[in-house]
Amino acid sequence: MKTIFAPLNPLTSTVVLIRISGPEAKACLAAFKIKLKLKPRYLHYVKAYDQANHLLDEIIVSYFKAPNSFTGEEVIELAIHGGRANSQKFLKIIRDMPKYQYAEAGAFSKQGFSNGKIDLLQAEAINDLVKAETRRQAQMARLQMAGLPSHKLARLR
Repeated sequence: MKTIFAPLNPLTSTVVLIRISGPEAKACLAAFKIKLKLKPRYLHYVKAYDQANHLLDEIIVSYFKAPNSFTGEEVIELAIHGGRANSQKFLKIIRDMPKYQYAEAGAFSKQGFSNGKIDLLQAEAINDLVKAETRRQAQMARLQMAGLPSHKLARLR
C-alpha cells in the first residue's frame, strides 16, 4: 500500500497544510531531519532541514494515530509557511522518497471510505462542501457530512 500526500490548500496561501497518510507517514519526518516523540493529536513546533542540513522552515507537525484519523491510517500533517517556492521544496522532498505517491483529488476521502471512517454519501458531501457557492449549499453539504441522510437510510433498511 502506498503512502499518499498532498497539500490541502493552495501553495500560495500564508500557511500550507501538507497531509501524508499511509503506512510510511511518520517516516517522512526523517527526510526533514525531524526527530521527536510524536504525541497523537498534539501540535509539535519544530525546525525542518534539507539533506544538506540547511534550514527549510520552522513548522508545526501534527500526528493522528491509526485508526483515529480522517483516513483511518497513520497521518502526519505539516503546517509550513506558504509560498510557491517553499511549498514546492517540501513537496519535492516527499515526492522523491520511495513508497510515497502524490494524492489525486479525493484520495484522502477515498481512503476514509475504504477504511470505514465515512460512508459514500459523506465522501460525496465533502466535495459538495468544497464546491458550495451559497450558504444553503454549504448547509446541505454539512448535514450530509454529519451523516443525516445515511442515518435516515439506515433506519429505512
